[in-house]
Amino acid sequence: MATKFERMSNGVARVAVVASAIFFGWYALAVGSKWAAVMPFFGGFVVAWLVALIGLTRQRWWGLPYAAGLSILNVALMAPAACRPDVVFFLVTQLALLGALGVKAMSERERGAEQRTWRHATLAFMGGLAVPWLLAVGLLPGGGAAGLIGLGGAGLAVLGLYGALRERTWGLFAIGLSIPILLAVPPTSWGCLRAPHDVAGEVASLTLGTGLLVWLTPLLSRLRGR
Repeated sequence: MATKFERMSNGVARVAVVASAIFFGWYALAVGSKWAAVMPFFGGFVVAWLVALIGLTRQRWWGLPYAAGLSILNVALMAPAACRPDVVFFLVTQLALLGALGVKAMSERERGAEQRTWRHATLAFMGGLAVPWLLAVGLLPGGGAAGLIGLGGAGLAVLGLYGALRERTWGLFAIGLSIPILLAVPPTSWGCLRAPHDVAGEVASLTLGTGLLVWLTPLLSRLRGR
């Protein structure tokens, strides 16, 4: 049975995740009022955080590592803008979330809660790290043809993550197929500025590839068994 301290950490984690979703929802409305094309991009972050909330609330095995990966990457991306009050609020919620997730992980280990292998945890964590890059390559406007290629690769990667987190082998293959598509996103520009789609595709590919690499041996063993 969960202790009072563990229940409190669960509550903190859920509140922090909800606050993160609200933060990006507010950003979508605030920035979207001036440039509506970015609303799907920020809306994607809202969905990503709501997925984390579902994982934590329903005690899914992937919920904790996925939320941790998503939080760490968001902190890294938002930290350079820490002079803004709204970003400071967001970063504080991430520190609270990571602390609560750490307590939750230790509590589950101490009471012997059912857990998946380190391969499962690695894939879920890398999935959380990859999501912001997938949103950038797929939903950030201004990519033209590059954006369409990125959207296809990102969509396939998200589908693969969905299957993999449900422990379906086809999900791993879908992730693998998405990697060359994401790498194929060509460089584009916004006027005299370089658009980030190709860089986001490369980073997403590297992140997903790392998560997939740990499954290489079991996949090869299964294929040989057939």
